[in-house]
Amino acid sequence: MNKERIPQFLRIGEAAKILGVHPGTLRRWEKEGRIKAYRIEGMGERRFELEEILEMLSLPAQEKNINKRGG
Repeated sequence: MNKERIPQFLRIGEAAKILGVHPGTLRRWEKEGRIKAYRIEGMGERRFELEEILEMLSLPAQEKNINKRGG
C-alpha cells in the first residue's frame, strides 16, 4: 500500500493565527517568495500547506522578518 503523505491546507487566517502574524504579512511573504501559497481555482483564495507553516514556527523571528507590529 502506498503511504504517500496527503498535504493539509489552511486558509490564510488559520495560517496567520498559528504563526501569530497578520494575514497581510502572509500575503507579503508569498509575494517575496518566503512561503508558497496555493490558489483555489475560480475563487482566488490562498491556501497554505500545514507542514510549511509548522516548519516556519521553528524559524527564529529574524529569519521570518517579524517585527513588533507582526510584520
